[in-house]
Amino acid sequence: PTSKHATPQKSTVSRHLSQHHPRPLIPVPQLESSLTTQLPSLLLDSPVENIEVTNLPSGCCVTCRRGEELCWSVSLSSPVLLLSANHTITCVACEDCTAAFLSTRTGRLLFPRILLSSQPC
Repeated sequence: PTSKHATPQKSTVSRHLSQHHPRPLIPVPQLESSLTTQLPSLLLDSPVENIEVTNLPSGCCVTCRRGEELCWSVSLSSPVLLLSANHTITCVACEDCTAAFLSTRTGRLLFPRILLSSQPC
């Protein structure tokens, strides 16, 4: 007696992934000339904290301001695509596939920059 083995069909996701697409499945953010995020004040009378990124052709500058006062400024060698921050950590994802984690209070790099495993499409 012969037994029939069903050949597994490729799932819809597998077929989708195996085809060439002009756009990536997860969109890569466009490079902006500047990014800003605002952190609410922890105390009633203290000014709002602004984390700002200014992208330049040769890299970027990440700054923290409380009101008009410049608290710290850090230069990075690659432009920033994404910025996220809370009162403890500021994180930036850079165009060169690295991520940097800074102390929001001091601007110090918390540990060496992380090289991400894949490059934007």
